Amino acid sequence: MFVDIENFKSVIAVENILTPYQKGRVTPDKKSRLPKEPITPQVCMQILKSTNNPVNIKHMLECIKELPPSEQAKFKDVVLTTFTQREQPQVIFDLGENLALANRFEREFEEARKIKDGDFLLSSSKLARGLMTRETQLSDMNFKPYDKLSAMAMNVYFHGDGPFPEILEFPNAQTVDLSWCNMRGVRKIAANEQAKICLDSSWNLENDVEIDACKEIWVSCYDKAQFERWKYPHNALTFYSYDDLEGEVDLSLFHKVDIQLLSCKDVTDIRFAEGAQIQMSAVVNLPKKLDFSQCAEVVLNDCDLSTVEQIIFKNRAQMPKNDLRLADNCIVVFADEQKKLDFMNLMAMAQMKTKT
Repeated sequence: MFVDIENFKSVIAVENILTPYQKGRVTPDKKSRLPKEPITPQVCMQILKSTNNPVNIKHMLECIKELPPSEQAKFKDVVLTTFTQREQPQVIFDLGENLALANRFEREFEEARKIKDGDFLLSSSKLARGLMTRETQLSDMNFKPYDKLSAMAMNVYFHGDGPFPEILEFPNAQTVDLSWCNMRGVRKIAANEQAKICLDSSWNLENDVEIDACKEIWVSCYDKAQFERWKYPHNALTFYSYDDLEGEVDLSLFHKVDIQLLSCKDVTDIRFAEGAQIQMSAVVNLPKKLDFSQCAEVVLNDCDLSTVEQIIFKNRAQMPKNDLRLADNCIVVFADEQKKLDFMNLMAMAQMKTKT
């Protein structure tokens, strides 16, 4: 059976637990030691709930090995638990295998060592907890006892999980879904250049998060001040939302914007990043002015533009891509043509001043 680390203890703290079974207890006068005591399955389970440090685990198994063969059989569950979803070095594997062979449960020992789809694998210390499957879906789990969570899966889905340790690692992931998760305390997310990290509706996002590698970061919060303090790959931020927007919506840090099925009734202004890719679907009550002149691509699907009085595109090439239903009084401006017109007007005014 799998036993998680429920009450982490340091190497020294666990060694203190093991001392009576390794060396014997110190006498009250502290001048000698009592004879070594036989370790018990209860003590071993307490240790397994406290650590997976190889030093402690090795000493625990050595205490079992020193027991008479008739007593060793009582530790079958302890030995199997030591290798169930736990990463162990060769020296510990050898100790466990010898105990399994001596007590005739080698078949169960080999079965315990197998990593099944969806299983965790505790590392050799508190520092990591690994997800060793190709695709992993988790819910309502608390990872806070760990300093780092390393997920080796190609796709990892967390739903409503948290809290998490300070460091999350996804070296092989294509998709990491942290939607609706409690992100309090997470300071670093390490992924890879192809990973898409979804933080849609995640809460308690810290102000100093570092994301060192990924292709996209999907968020549904547009707090510019917060994201300005984040460290993340250039052009990775994507704003995704289906909740109504309000106030001044500054999306100038987002390389991609995807908003759907929402109202902008209380929005006074929307600002986009230079070179941004914009997609709006079934958005209503848009502000009076929409300025896409800095955007690389704009797609408007089934949007109600009846409230828009001026819409500015970068050029005419953007407009045919959109199914636009504009109000009769709406003014459409093409920024490149407007610049030429402004330049021509400026030149004309300069010529008139020269003539006068």
